[in-house]
Amino acid sequence: MGVISSLYLKIIFLITLICWYTNWAAETKAETVEFKVLAAGGALKTCSSLSRSNCRDDFDIPKSSQTKASELFLVTDKALENIRTSQYWRFDKADKQRYLVFFLESLKAELPEAVSRRKFTNAFRDHIARLSDKKDQEIKGEDIYQSLSDFNWYMMMDYFQVPQFHNGIRKQEAVYLVQSKREATTDIFKTFVGMAAIVSINKGRDIPNVLVMTSSARDPFDAVDFYLQVMSQAGATTQWLPLDKSLRIAIDTDRCNDLENIRAKESGSVERDRVFPDLVDYQQKFCVEPERLKQLVANADGIFINGGDQSLTRAAFIPGEESDLLKLIRKRIQANQLVIGGTSAGAAVQSGGQINGYTIPMIASGDSYSALVNGAFAQSPPDEGCQKNNSCGSVPHNALTYQEKGGLGVITTGVIDTHFSERGRQVRLMKLAQVTSASLSVGVDETTAVQIGESEKEVAYQVIGQHGVWFFETEGSRDKVEGLGHFLLQGDELVFQKDTGKVAIRFAEGTKLKPSIERFKWKEGILPYDQFRRFTQKLINSDDTNGEVTTRTDKPRFDVKFQKSKEFKIGQTRTLPSGHTLTSFSNLRIWIE
Repeated sequence: MGVISSLYLKIIFLITLICWYTNWAAETKAETVEFKVLAAGGALKTCSSLSRSNCRDDFDIPKSSQTKASELFLVTDKALENIRTSQYWRFDKADKQRYLVFFLESLKAELPEAVSRRKFTNAFRDHIARLSDKKDQEIKGEDIYQSLSDFNWYMMMDYFQVPQFHNGIRKQEAVYLVQSKREATTDIFKTFVGMAAIVSINKGRDIPNVLVMTSSARDPFDAVDFYLQVMSQAGATTQWLPLDKSLRIAIDTDRCNDLENIRAKESGSVERDRVFPDLVDYQQKFCVEPERLKQLVANADGIFINGGDQSLTRAAFIPGEESDLLKLIRKRIQANQLVIGGTSAGAAVQSGGQINGYTIPMIASGDSYSALVNGAFAQSPPDEGCQKNNSCGSVPHNALTYQEKGGLGVITTGVIDTHFSERGRQVRLMKLAQVTSASLSVGVDETTAVQIGESEKEVAYQVIGQHGVWFFETEGSRDKVEGLGHFLLQGDELVFQKDTGKVAIRFAEGTKLKPSIERFKWKEGILPYDQFRRFTQKLINSDDTNGEVTTRTDKPRFDVKFQKSKEFKIGQTRTLPSGHTLTSFSNLRIWIE
């Protein structure tokens, strides 16, 4: 009776979800397309036992012996021996490994018990190991911390991570989706499941089956529990699709027995069988029987990809040539049998389709100022923190890099970028558009998503979430960054005509603000962080027609110029939880000198 009751309640919840999604989408979506892709900009902060600060203030997380309340780390003799003998470190000098081990042996006495990641990191940075009584023969933790690349730091932490079990069962992070402070986070996840539900209903199934992928993470096991629970609580049945770069290499080279070493070499992810034995065993079975990956995809209504590094997910599907699994996914999307979504890297990797013989590139890494100074590089990105061990190769550590042949190619236009306004990525995206002649580029802010649908003649983009989505139409020659910028908010829609390359924008109904008659003054630069969005918001809400601002970065500086074109329009204004406002607009001309 309990099982029947539970199923009944889930069906009722699903029907409610479909009605909510259908009614909500019908008010704003393009009439000629169905949304098949969802790209979220990252920072979908969700209430969980490991992220209590993301929970509503009036919610207390239930106590359970099976719930993981914190990640724990402990320096052990065995871990030190593994660090001493590991062949996977990426050091430019051999003595760095020896100094690291000496330092950690000294730190061990200070941390006799397992502690949280934050406490471990703070203790590491504050500790000083003395080679002798002389002050000039000290090893400072802060110096070592600053010298370790991300690859080396996280591999070290893997060795120290403490497995957590209760009665032989692995403890899991517990998720409480509807208790999240940010309602937009819940709405975005529910919107994706609502898209998958439409697919499942058309197949005659009551509840959508959503696969989650964690292939963008250096540790593909860490977020599995989180995403499975999120999709389940959003109304789907869900499974983990355990494909990642290391599994792809193991399958293609017939080295399933060597999967652990492949994982360590490729991403520095070690000893995962000690911390996540059930998930490692699960993935291993798919390595031995890779056809099971196709079976999962064939039965799925949706696939959702996590954040991290889009190049890792791309490598899982495109080790050289496109895999049969990727071809199957695209075929099912085109046949309206599957929807795909992702956040952060899981969104950026969706770029790469072809339109009128042109392949959409996939952005991989870099910051805006480096893009202006050094240009763009058609290659894989260097490791994060590579400058610390001289492993960046021929490009700067912050270089703008991209994949010329694109990512998964599930959309035929629009380079996707994420964490957009918050990390000041407008200029890097515009620079990439200039270098690659991309006619349209799309930057998605945090806690925001864009739904994408496509027909034979057009591609439609619709915004949902807390902040906005930036669209840039490239104009002029490849010698200059120049074009039109549009900034859209929830419910706003942009439609791209494939044959002409023209766009049409429809603003959702909402509050309208009259421009201020006062001229605004701007004393700051436009890079980095949220400066670009702040500047444009002040300009478009003023009576000024033109604006000019410098990057305010020495040697060299660049001038970013703005002009309200004849077609410039103001859309709706939305108030954020912080009390600040954002206003949507279209046709703001921008160029950089």
